[in-house]
Amino acid sequence: MAFILGAYGKLMAGQLCRDLQRQQMRVQSDLRRVTKQIAQMDKMFKSQQRSMENALRGQMMMQKQFMNMNTSSMQAMIKPSINDFDQKAVDKYSNYQMAKMYADLKQPSAEDTAALADYNKMMEKVKKSLGMDPQKYIDQYNEEAIKDMKEASESAQSRINSANTEAQAALTMFQSNMQNEQANAAMQQQMIQAQIQDYFETQREMLLEPLNDLEADLQAEKDNLESRYAIAQAEYEAQKKQEQAGAKDMASNYNYGQG
Repeated sequence: MAFILGAYGKLMAGQLCRDLQRQQMRVQSDLRRVTKQIAQMDKMFKSQQRSMENALRGQMMMQKQFMNMNTSSMQAMIKPSINDFDQKAVDKYSNYQMAKMYADLKQPSAEDTAALADYNKMMEKVKKSLGMDPQKYIDQYNEEAIKDMKEASESAQSRINSANTEAQAALTMFQSNMQNEQANAAMQQQMIQAQIQDYFETQREMLLEPLNDLEADLQAEKDNLESRYAIAQAEYEAQKKQEQAGAKDMASNYNYGQG
């Protein structure tokens, strides 16, 4: 009886082992396929996201370069509107003041050769700048002419200062506008960057998470089948031993009967 039970139990356990092996092969095949799909899809998403982010950075870099070029051009264009006559009036009185200052300088004595040499060099530069000796430059203007020249210089300097102030105000306003545009561009870049990340996060949730769940289910099924197979294999070996023990008992009884 033990032989029959062992043989039958071995048969059933062997059948179960073969069934479990077939199921394991199917699950392993499905698991490899799903794992490969996940890796390929994740790689595709990363590549697409990286391309979009690189394109965004390139676009923002070009925009920044354009802004910098525009700023340089505008800074070169925004200059004070100064009339040549005003500048000449200021320069004329400035030259007169310089001539008067150097004409009033006392010439060093001949004994002080070093100081005299420095004085002569300085006076040569002044003569070259004025086009004549400082005293002669002063002598060409009478008191009334000097007064008119001073008033013309002050009036011209006032207009020059006003032009400089207006140009500086225009430049300051332009720079402020450019800073605002750069801040807006940086904020826009951050918003688009966030949108890209949100888009791919949504894509992963829609397409990758179901595959991840399927992978987890297949892995759990694979682990379960391996556990069941180990139990079935152990049962097969136990039934096999019972069959062998039963066969020995039958052979022993048969020999005993023959004797």
